[in-house]
Amino acid sequence: MDNRRGWWPSSATALSPLSISLAYCLLSIGWIVFSDGFTELIPDRSVAQQVQSIKGVGFVLATTVLMFTLISRYRRRLLRAAEERALERERRGRVDRLLDSLRPADTPEATMRAITEALGQLPGIDTAAYLLADHGRFTAMSVDPRVPSSWQLAQSVAASLGAGGDQSIERAALTPVVHEGEVIGMLVASTRHPIPSDAHADGMTQIARAAGAWLGPVAAATRNRERRRADLMRSASDLIAVFQPIVDLETGNPVGYESLTRFHDGVSPAERFAEAVSLGIGPELEEMAIRQALSDAGELPVDSWLAINVSASLLLEDGRLRRLLAPVSRPIVVELTEQEAIRDYEAIRHAMGNLGPNVRLAIDDVGEAFSGLRHLVELGPAFAKLDLALVRDIDADPARQALVAALHHYMLQTGARLIAEGVESDAERQMLQLLGIRLAQGFLLGRPAPVGQYASANGDPANLRRLPRPQSGVARRPHAAAESLVVDDPPGASAHPSR
Repeated sequence: MDNRRGWWPSSATALSPLSISLAYCLLSIGWIVFSDGFTELIPDRSVAQQVQSIKGVGFVLATTVLMFTLISRYRRRLLRAAEERALERERRGRVDRLLDSLRPADTPEATMRAITEALGQLPGIDTAAYLLADHGRFTAMSVDPRVPSSWQLAQSVAASLGAGGDQSIERAALTPVVHEGEVIGMLVASTRHPIPSDAHADGMTQIARAAGAWLGPVAAATRNRERRRADLMRSASDLIAVFQPIVDLETGNPVGYESLTRFHDGVSPAERFAEAVSLGIGPELEEMAIRQALSDAGELPVDSWLAINVSASLLLEDGRLRRLLAPVSRPIVVELTEQEAIRDYEAIRHAMGNLGPNVRLAIDDVGEAFSGLRHLVELGPAFAKLDLALVRDIDADPARQALVAALHHYMLQTGARLIAEGVESDAERQMLQLLGIRLAQGFLLGRPAPVGQYASANGDPANLRRLPRPQSGVARRPHAAAESLVVDDPPGASAHPSR
C-alpha cells in the first residue's frame, strides 16, 4: 500500500462487489436506527415529520453518491486490470518472440553477446550485461553498448557480488546462470523505472536457462581444463633435471650434456609435455624444466656445453628464452624439438640470433621424417642429432650406414656436426666411428642421471665410462656403398664446434 496517497483510493479500489453490498447494508441500518432515535426526541410532531421526510431524501441522496463513487472506482479498477492484462500479454508475446529467435552462436563469446542483446531487448530494459563467474568472482564479459553507463553498472554489480555484499542493486535485476547446480554467470538488467511486469522476470529466467544450457558445457570444459592445468603444474613443481653426456668417441671424454626431465609421479616426460601442450601451458612447463636444468648444471664441468630441449613456441615467445639464458656463461645448445611443425623458418632464425653468440642450434631426430631434413637446409644448425632409429643395429645394416654417411658428408660441407643418439652397443659405436661420427650419446656412454653423478669435486666426470680408441678389425667395415661416402673430419676440427 502506498501510504502517501491516503487510505481512501487504495481501500476503495480494493473493494469487491460483496464488500460494496455489505457496506451499503451497514450504512442503511445505521442511518435508520440513528434517524428513528433522533425523530423521537423531537416533541413537535410536525417538525418530526419534516425531519423524517428529509431523512428519506438524504438517505437516498447519500446512498446514490456512495454507490456512484464505489461503482466508478471499481469500474476504473476493472479497466486498469484489463489494460494491464493486455499489456502483460503484449510483453509476454514480445518476450516469447524474442526467445524464439534466440540461438547459440559459433563461439562462447558470440553466444554471450547474443544473450546480452536479447536481454537488452526485453520491454523496459535500458541496459544489460553478462557477468562470467570465475571462482566466486564475476567479470563483465558482454555489455549492451546502447547506454554508456552499461560498463560501469556491470562493474559495480561485479564488485558487489565479488565482495559478498548486498546483491539488490537499485533499478537492476540479477538472474544467475546455472549449469549442473553451479553458477557459471549472472545476467544483469537495469531500467530507469520500476519493472511492473512479471514478463521481465520470466524472460530473464528463460534467457538464463538457455544461457546455462548453451554455455554450461563450455564452462564445465573450461573448469576441467583449468583444474588439469593446476594439477599438472602442481605435479611438475618438484620435477627433476637429469643429464646425459654427449661423448667424443675419439677421446672418450664428454664434450656436452643434454638436460632431460623426470617427474616424481613416474609419468613419462613425453606424455607430460604433450599434455601440457594440449592444455596450452607447454611453454610454462618447458620454462620450469629449463630453470631447473640451468640451476643444476652449475656442477657440470665448466668446459662442457649444455643442451636444452626447446619447442618452437617457446623459442618464438618474445624474449622469454633470452631472459632465461641471459645470466648463463656456459655454452648452450638449443635442441629444437619435433613437438610442433615449423611454419616460419625466418622467425626461428631471427629468434636464435637474438639469443646471442653463446647459444647454438641443434635439430633433433634428423632422419625420422622429411621435416628434419628440411630443417637442416632452412635453419643451418650447428648440430644435428641422428634419430635413434638410424643408429639402432647400424653395424648390421648397409642401408643405415649409407644414409648416415651421406648425412655426415652434408654436415661436414655445411660446417656442422652429427650427434648419434641411442648408442647402446660397442658394435654400434665402432661402426659410427668408422663412418666418421665423432659425437654420440646413449646408455653405452652414460645413462641420464642427476648432476651429482657426472661431476666430482674437481669437475672431472665421475660416472662416465671411458671408451678405448677403436682397434682395426674390431668392427666390421661399412658396406661399400657407405664406405665411399665416409669423409674424415677436416684438419683442425675440434670437439667444440664454433658455429
